[in-house]
Amino acid sequence: MIRIHRLYSTFLPSDRDRMEQVKTIFRQSFPGVADYADKIADQLEHPFAAQFLSSRRRVAVLDIDYHHGNGTQDIFYRRGDVLTVSLHGHPNIAYPYFSGFADETGEEGGKGFNLNLPLAEHTDGDGYLKALDRALAALRRYKPSCLIVSLGFDTLKGDPTGSFTLSTRTMTEIGRNIAKLGLPMLFVQEGGYNLRNLRSGVVRLFDGVAQGVASSHP
Repeated sequence: MIRIHRLYSTFLPSDRDRMEQVKTIFRQSFPGVADYADKIADQLEHPFAAQFLSSRRRVAVLDIDYHHGNGTQDIFYRRGDVLTVSLHGHPNIAYPYFSGFADETGEEGGKGFNLNLPLAEHTDGDGYLKALDRALAALRRYKPSCLIVSLGFDTLKGDPTGSFTLSTRTMTEIGRNIAKLGLPMLFVQEGGYNLRNLRSGVVRLFDGVAQGVASSHP
């Protein structure tokens, strides 16, 4: 039987029943940090989770939200203990406009530990998957022991805040390819402002994750 070490949840921190469920799942899925489940579950915004886990594991953050994660980049920009990788709309045409350029690679001790992959307006599924291949190659070189995925569905066609044209079929491919890394993963949802896309995108992405896990454990 395959044990899937992945965690994804959509809830508000004030939802205490769901929080207790998340803590239980975290203890089961991340045995190396099980004693810290309470603290991690209380900090499920991905930069806080990465900060906490980095003292105990080799951590990477993969941001696949349409908008560049400038806050995450700023937190770890001068540090070499967390690799941050982001695929996003090019800041020439996408919020926040002032960060997310390809030449932002980190400073001081963090030089080389920040990878931005800004993508052109109207990027389609093929273009996105090619960029994702570059991101996954960087993750493999870094060899993290766990991965935090900043998840956004605003990359799907029809989102009012994004310009990409990804399909739900591409979401399945994204999930499958990420899962093939074979890492424990924490998915923290961020963007996504089209309700139909949210409903279908979540299902299709995690279908892909399940497929990727299964293919890694024949």
